[in-house]
Amino acid sequence: MLMSLALFRLSCCCASILEPVMLISSLVVSIVRLLAVKFEAMLVVVALVVALTLLEKSS
Repeated sequence: MLMSLALFRLSCCCASILEPVMLISSLVVSIVRLLAVKFEAMLVVVALVVALTLLEKSS
């Protein structure tokens, strides 16, 4: 009984420590995904500018 109570307290303690860690890690993942989407959009714009510049020079 005492052992199971100690394990329960330990699991509650670990859960209270891990919850903010999981929250922070999911926030970091969201920020990285947002930055990746913005970077991809920037690459598309750069590719379009390069393509338009090459088309202008060739004609």
